[in-house]
Amino acid sequence: MDTASSLVWYPCALNKLPYAEPTNMSIFDPGLSSSAKVLGCTNPKCGWLANPNVNDRCQGCQTNKNNCNQPCPPYFYMNGYASSIGVFFSESLRFTNKAVMNDFVIGCSNTTSIWPAGVSGFGRGPGSLPAQMGIKKFSYCLVSHAFDDKAKSSELVLHTGPNTDENDITLQYTPFHRITEASFSVLNEYYYLSLEKISVGGVDVNVPSKYLVPESNGNGGLVVDSSSMLTYMDKAVYDMVSQQFEMLKNPEYARAPADMEDEWGLKPCFIVPSKNPMDFPELTLHFEGGAEMEISMMEYFSYSDDQDLACMSLVTSDSGDAGNAVGPSIVFGNYQQQDLYLEFDLENERLGFRDQTC
Repeated sequence: MDTASSLVWYPCALNKLPYAEPTNMSIFDPGLSSSAKVLGCTNPKCGWLANPNVNDRCQGCQTNKNNCNQPCPPYFYMNGYASSIGVFFSESLRFTNKAVMNDFVIGCSNTTSIWPAGVSGFGRGPGSLPAQMGIKKFSYCLVSHAFDDKAKSSELVLHTGPNTDENDITLQYTPFHRITEASFSVLNEYYYLSLEKISVGGVDVNVPSKYLVPESNGNGGLVVDSSSMLTYMDKAVYDMVSQQFEMLKNPEYARAPADMEDEWGLKPCFIVPSKNPMDFPELTLHFEGGAEMEISMMEYFSYSDDQDLACMSLVTSDSGDAGNAVGPSIVFGNYQQQDLYLEFDLENERLGFRDQTC
């Protein structure tokens, strides 16, 4: 599940295409489905995920006639270090309650750099699973990464019934922000949130508002991304937050040598004697509307018993942004979403959250 993209795709067997890669993973074979059919380039749904201009995506066809047999152009999907190439199909979904949804658009990936079981895009685009199914609300709670090697799943709930604007008293809410003049189309798929401030150990970090509040072009603000592991911050924000940690940390914790930080790929890192429990100031995100999310110490610091080393589990780009970064300033990753119940209320345009053991 990926809240930062809007393509639903699966590893696929397409024998007529030359790029299919061998894998032991179960794959979708459209040739075995009586309802699967290649999506045509003149189909309006092709414009959801390809070029929205029908004349551009169906070059060589007379799009005003019904004799164009060109398929929807292939897609190229990237997510971090993973990439996938494939074609669009229209398929029927059959649910356990025997309900059937026809003409659901899926990506049939015949080439990927990494072979996951597939990705269900839950972003804000029209091709996402929630948009195609007409879902008004979805929620999930990610189990701790401590269970990564165990057969333990996180819970995802799709709310298909009537929605209300009533508040769940157990949740804190903050509104989503729509991007109206996105500098890149992908920014339209993100769930943007606005921050009032960031605090460390109860002390406000002096982060300029241009990083906290999303602009109409999609620059600034925070987006929730279930597929990114660690939370990313623009270098300017990251530097201010990490400096605040260093000032407020336990004075007994010495900064780790640079070679140890390089080995971990995280910084700052500190030497924390194993005989004592970790003691770091809390990190709090203060959202628009007064909602406050306190990130527990175990979710923003990683600890190694072998080395008595604790490293801040936030990342940035070493290249810096010089105040000219494009896109969100903070990408809230799944490591910081552990044991956090998140409710995406699409009808009321808001995110609800609470601490919860998942």
